Amino acid sequence: REQDLKFLRAALKDTDPYSEPGEFSEKELLLESLREFPPASIADDPTAYRRVKGDLVSTAEHVEEWLEGRDVTPKTKDMDRSDIHRLAEVFPTNDSLKRIEVRKWTDRLVKESGLKPKTVARILSACRGYWRYLQDMEIVPEDLEPFERMEVARRASKKTSPQDETKPFKPEAVVSIREAAFKAGDAELVDLITIGMWSGCRIEEICALKVSKVADSYLEIEDAKTPSGWRQVPIHTKLKATMERLTRDSKDGYVIAGLTKNKYGDRSNAIGKRFGKLKSRLGYRPSVETFHSIRRTVATLLENAGVPESTAADIIGHDKPTMTYGVYSGGAGLELKTKAIEALDYPEP
Repeated sequence: REQDLKFLRAALKDTDPYSEPGEFSEKELLLESLREFPPASIADDPTAYRRVKGDLVSTAEHVEEWLEGRDVTPKTKDMDRSDIHRLAEVFPTNDSLKRIEVRKWTDRLVKESGLKPKTVARILSACRGYWRYLQDMEIVPEDLEPFERMEVARRASKKTSPQDETKPFKPEAVVSIREAAFKAGDAELVDLITIGMWSGCRIEEICALKVSKVADSYLEIEDAKTPSGWRQVPIHTKLKATMERLTRDSKDGYVIAGLTKNKYGDRSNAIGKRFGKLKSRLGYRPSVETFHSIRRTVATLLENAGVPESTAADIIGHDKPTMTYGVYSGGAGLELKTKAIEALDYPEP
């Protein structure tokens, strides 16, 4: 049915809309024929005529065309595709997209579907981008704006309990989780936690770290999520032995060797799930205490040790909002960062 509709729309687009006086144009003749004698595949669809004419558009019909022109990662494309199809399940055609109904839908996503406000905001962002594409291609009217000034997710986020936000682990908790991984015989997970607790690196950064990017005194983090994430992280004294062993024994060029990649080329997916299962067995909450919590632990320890925020930001890989340090400065030197990272300390197991 959808293929027939596309074929008929294309045929209608190619017809001559003009006619001699007193005669019907090709376009008018085709439309009249469709009205009187629709093909069997679309005869039972009351919306078919309007869809062929272009007055009615299936919501997700042009999603692949939109995605093809998007300069984003395959993972982002998959999420965008999923978001638009989620929208189309509730609003199958463009005429059903009314702003008040979209607002109610986003509220339901938070209240009934259990999605986080941040996730709903991402869904809305994809919907807006797709809708702008449809407007640019003159597929939907320019004056139809079902997603503008949509603040449902923002309002919901203000009601989100602080207890639902990601929290840092206490230093002793990091140690106990690493000990649990050791007792479970998961050497890769032990190494992952060890690097994370002494460096503050993201799980993706650790799993993507190659042996060639490890120097005697620092790790070179590249291809990070943000420009500030490209950095040199000093190797803590208590991390040196682990790094020496991992770089010496690696068989595939990665510091943590042998990890499998998912369809997006991400090496952290499987080991990240193992970390999630382990910490859940120990009683830690999903989405509240995660591997990213170790990164927050490192930031907390640096702050409590009196490390200046600008230096900590250069270690962690965060943007610095000030003009002088954030824009003009080249960042803290390795010697200063080394002194700062040596302030990290954890209790003995």
